Amino acid sequence: MSLTGAIAVAVALLGVSVVVGTMLKRSANEQVQTWVGDKADSLVDTMQVMDEIAAKQTQRSFGSFRQEFGPSFSLDEATGELRDWGPKLNGNFTQVDKFSAVNGGVATVFAAKGGDFERITTSLKNEKGERAMGTLLDRQHPAFAAVNAGKSFTGRAMLFGRAFMTHYEPIKSDAGKTIGILFVGFDLDAFELAMDRMTDGAKFFEHGGTYIVAMPKDPSKALLASHPTAKGKLLSSVAPGFEKVLSEQTSSTVLLDDAPDVLGNGLSDNFAVARKSEKTGYWVVAQVPRSEAAAAGRTTLWFFCGALALTAVGLGFGLLWMMRRWVSQPLAALQRAVGAIADGDLSQSVSSNRNDEIGSLIQDTEGMRQRLAATIGTVRNSVDSIGTASTEIASGNLDLSQRTEQTASNLQNAASSMSELTGTVRQTADSARTANQLVQSAVSAATRGGEVVGQVVTTMDDINTASRKIADIIGVIDGIAFQTNILALNAAVEAARAGEQGRGFAVVAGEVRSLAGRSAEAAKEIKSLIGNSVERVENGA
Repeated sequence: MSLTGAIAVAVALLGVSVVVGTMLKRSANEQVQTWVGDKADSLVDTMQVMDEIAAKQTQRSFGSFRQEFGPSFSLDEATGELRDWGPKLNGNFTQVDKFSAVNGGVATVFAAKGGDFERITTSLKNEKGERAMGTLLDRQHPAFAAVNAGKSFTGRAMLFGRAFMTHYEPIKSDAGKTIGILFVGFDLDAFELAMDRMTDGAKFFEHGGTYIVAMPKDPSKALLASHPTAKGKLLSSVAPGFEKVLSEQTSSTVLLDDAPDVLGNGLSDNFAVARKSEKTGYWVVAQVPRSEAAAAGRTTLWFFCGALALTAVGLGFGLLWMMRRWVSQPLAALQRAVGAIADGDLSQSVSSNRNDEIGSLIQDTEGMRQRLAATIGTVRNSVDSIGTASTEIASGNLDLSQRTEQTASNLQNAASSMSELTGTVRQTADSARTANQLVQSAVSAATRGGEVVGQVVTTMDDINTASRKIADIIGVIDGIAFQTNILALNAAVEAARAGEQGRGFAVVAGEVRSLAGRSAEAAKEIKSLIGNSVERVENGA
């Protein structure tokens, strides 16, 4: 991989960084919204945990208040007096004040009155600091429907401008009719203080922050339960119409793209993320100026682009080094090995422990070198075998030539002997004619002629035996010529398998085969000649 390739990779990575940067720019607002939403979710979760703790504490405290009364109650509907097997409870502050003194909360006894519930004794005080005697339970209060259904209710309630964790327990007559309510409550001032600290700590950039809205069933009474400067005020007095927007939301998670400036930061380009606590009914609203969020996103984006650019450059040079180390160098070694094989040098081996494609290519090349070396070794052995066979054929031909010369000499001697025999026979005939004249000389000459004839017969037998041996030798020569022809044919086949490199051996094998053929023809001619001689000798005998 060249420097140009590394630069190309770096440029490609820079292009990727630009694309990613553009995508990050588009998602920067979403990331801020997620961050703000997580903050709001954290506040909601904390509120709900604190609310659960307060609810359980209120329920436990109610037990001590219930023990202050008898096991059953009765109501005189004509006079409105409520009793518990003792004096009437109307205007009797003993039990409610004792509860307030011991537990630090407030307590109330309600009596049923014409479909409503009236406070006949209470330690709860109104805005003027007076006992809230004779006041009715608001029909819009969530406890009203629960008690009418004969069920208890535990939850938040706004009582005379203050938030309480309350517990309402229906009082039933012996007939099972709801004739009143026992109530205990604890103010949530500590809870409100904790919420204030949490909202003060949940800041976003320079002017962003959070506030909490207590949303009752009547949106017009929505209060700012936690706010930097307007705590306790109606939401409608700070952001008219916004209370209606919140009350109409059907989801507990809301993104408001165009939110009013409830925090009073003086910026109009605000968006808000609102989360509703289902248990408390409160809304946690996180307000963020869009311009500040965008500025923070740009800062993060530029930092990311710079880091990504440096990473891209470093990665490009790293890839250059890795390509040279893991690709270029092994391929260069492989190229040298292949070049050596192309030049006919099979002694240079190449190896690799890699398990990737390059490693497989190197291993296959080494296998090819080994197989080619083995093939050439086989061809070389075949050539050596052909050379040995050629030497043996040449030696056999030399021996055949010597034996042929010896046979020719023997035949010449036999011809000379035949000439002498002919002369002797003629002389014997002359002697026989002379024997007619010279009987005594003929007997003597006949005796000598018989001896000569016996010698001739012996000589003819020897010639016959020698001729047969010569015929056997010629048969051996013929077999050698046949074997030589087969060896030459095998050599030609092996040379053909060797291809171009065996072409020279094919020529030699052809010449050897031709020589073997000529030797076989000569042997046949000699064999025929000897056969005729033997036949003539046998006929002459």
